[in-house]
Amino acid sequence: DHRIARVQQGGRTVAVSFGGTGIELAGACASVGDLVSAYASVLDRYAVTTMDLDLGARSLDDPAAGDRRAQAVAQLQANRRAGGTQLAVWLTLPAGRGGLSTDGLRSVRQLQQAGVRLSGINAMTGHDDAPEGGQPRGAAAIAAITAMHDQLGRLYDELNVDLPVGGVWAIMGATPTIGRVEGEDRAFTLDDAATLNA
Repeated sequence: DHRIARVQQGGRTVAVSFGGTGIELAGACASVGDLVSAYASVLDRYAVTTMDLDLGARSLDDPAAGDRRAQAVAQLQANRRAGGTQLAVWLTLPAGRGGLSTDGLRSVRQLQQAGVRLSGINAMTGHDDAPEGGQPRGAAAIAAITAMHDQLGRLYDELNVDLPVGGVWAIMGATPTIGRVEGEDRAFTLDDAATLNA
């Protein structure tokens, strides 16, 4: 509590990320109401206005939980708007050389169709984008985010969702797995980071 308060007192923004490894709240809560309360208890405790949904394979392969998540986040945003504030929502999804998985795209679709205003979508590259034929990891990450860009462009067009100036690139982030990935010899290096950044 004290560390977050110090960061906020310094004028910086704190975001809370839900998910990662284990069972994400949407899979643990049986109802939309319970899920709204669970998310809100954390957001309210820390007076946070930005949340991230970090969804790995285990969270993405449950369509019913995805529907609960979408409805709950839409309700959270509506509640914040009614109270005169905003809730920024980011989505972090695994992306390989082919972009997002079918389950990842379904998650974006569920959130959009529920009325969630996504601030951005973050590509988590690394574990499933092993380089081909000696390709550096930076190039593999670029292939992943480029494929994801194209997928999101088609999906947003299909759903008739307006994009900001800059198009899909303006709502995308990238978080590569740095260093070595278990079972792989090639590492994501500082040179790879510079290549991806460029």
